[in-house]
Amino acid sequence: MAEAEVRAGPNDNPQLYVTNRLARGASVQVVEELANGWLKIRPPAGSFSLVGTGYVQQVVPNQPNWMIVGPADVRAPVLVGTDVKKEVPSQIEGSRLARGAQVTSLGAVRVDEQGSWLPIEPPPGEFRYLRADAVTRSDGSP
Repeated sequence: MAEAEVRAGPNDNPQLYVTNRLARGASVQVVEELANGWLKIRPPAGSFSLVGTGYVQQVVPNQPNWMIVGPADVRAPVLVGTDVKKEVPSQIEGSRLARGAQVTSLGAVRVDEQGSWLPIEPPPGEFRYLRADAVTRSDGSP
C-alpha cells in the first residue's frame, strides 16, 4: 500500500472524511487500538483543525498566537480540518476549548458557506483514525 488514509472518525463512512494521506514509512503515534480494527492516533504532521473566528482573538499582532475568548460557560467547538477532499467541508467536532486556551494559527482565515475559520494546530486531546491493517509496528511486528 503506497498511502494510508487518516480519517476524522474510526470507519470508512464518507461523513468521517479523510484528513490526511500518509506515505509508506510515515510514523504515527498510536493512542489506542480499537476493537473495530482502527487505531486512534495523534494528529500526524500536516494535520490542522479549524476554530470559528468569533471564538478567537490574536494575542500579539503578526504572531501566530491566539486565545479563545467568549463567555466562561461556552467552550469553542474545534473542527477536524481537511484539505484532502475539498468538496467535503470540515464538520466533525474534534474537541472543545475553554475561554483562555491558547492556540497557534497555521495560516490565513478561511471563509466558506458556514463562516470564517482560523486553521490551527490540533489541540491536545484531539485525535485522528487509521486502519490498523495499514500500519506496521516499529518493532517490525504486524
